[in-house]
Amino acid sequence: MPRRAYAALGVFTTDHGPVHVRKQYAHKQSTWLLICEARHEALRAFLPDWRPRSPSTRTQITPPTPMRRVGEILAYYHAQVPIWLERLKRPALPVADAAPAPAYRTLGELVAIVDHEAATALRTGSIVTYRFQWKTILAHLPATTPLQALTRERLQALMGELIAAYASTTVQNLRTALNKLLVRALDDGLLGARNPLAKVRTPKAVTRPRTFLTQEQRDAVLRVAAEYGRDVHLLFALLFLTGVRKAEALALTWADADEANRVLHVRSSRHFTTKTGEDRTVPICDELARLLHEQRQPSGFILKPDKPYAGHRYRWSFAKAFRTVVRRAGVPWCHPHLCRHVFSSLYLHNGGSFFRLAAHLGHSISETTELYAHCLPGFDEDINGNGRDRRTRSA
Repeated sequence: MPRRAYAALGVFTTDHGPVHVRKQYAHKQSTWLLICEARHEALRAFLPDWRPRSPSTRTQITPPTPMRRVGEILAYYHAQVPIWLERLKRPALPVADAAPAPAYRTLGELVAIVDHEAATALRTGSIVTYRFQWKTILAHLPATTPLQALTRERLQALMGELIAAYASTTVQNLRTALNKLLVRALDDGLLGARNPLAKVRTPKAVTRPRTFLTQEQRDAVLRVAAEYGRDVHLLFALLFLTGVRKAEALALTWADADEANRVLHVRSSRHFTTKTGEDRTVPICDELARLLHEQRQPSGFILKPDKPYAGHRYRWSFAKAFRTVVRRAGVPWCHPHLCRHVFSSLYLHNGGSFFRLAAHLGHSISETTELYAHCLPGFDEDINGNGRDRRTRSA
């Protein structure tokens, strides 16, 4: 989407020239920003803490919280003006061509800096993912770890710890997140001449069998969810009985629930985009159809209709309720995406078709076969084979 150029909100005079400040809307971050434009030396004088990696004539100031209304960014701008003017009254400091020496020395300080920079350049979902990965890394490498202590040997030991605790794909993602941190420290001259992670070998992962819940365990979870509350019950029913992803479940509206044709329409909207970018139709089994009919509303979201999208990745943070239901049901381990695997395994176990399952999940045939080939395959049975009852499909 093309950016709209806004007139300058103000012009500030420095010893190195004027600095023009204007507002701009960042669509990726869904927030208003302040854009500062001037000669490189003027920007350095105007923003003493600004640390560009190379000379630049433009930078942005990101508010501490997302601002989605023009009035909010204008209020933020007017609050910053006195601070900037007071700073410009002080004696000017010499501006060097190179960036000032970095002040951070520990892994925790490095994470804080990279996190702040990522918040201005990445999508909200990417930021959430990186923060989770950095939190996981800090659980194995304390935040107080000096950067100089991040040797090849220490990082090799870290990879061994991670591969013993997580799946190989997760470890690879954690390695990528760690590398992002180390590249920043390397650019700032704090790690010598070579990235210590470059020659670290990721150990071969131990293949763990994919585990699912049995139909009895799934039914136990659904019974407890029904006692917990309306939204939690609907959440588990949608996840277990349709195989939709959690973000897709939260984005479903009553307009997407077609009772006449017994299908759910999983589609992108203003605030949500499906993982593949393509819409799909998912059939509804008898039990879910009954539950949706009982809870039917004229409009709005199916789950938590009182919670709008407010810049977060998910409208509703249901992690605590999810864990509580699983624990009360006596199920040893379950997470939202596992519900999708449970749906798939039970669907195939009851005679469902790989082709139909791939369409329901939004997967390719090869991906579905690779994930669920160990399940009992069958062909062209109805979706209700995954529920309480099974109907005979007419030819």
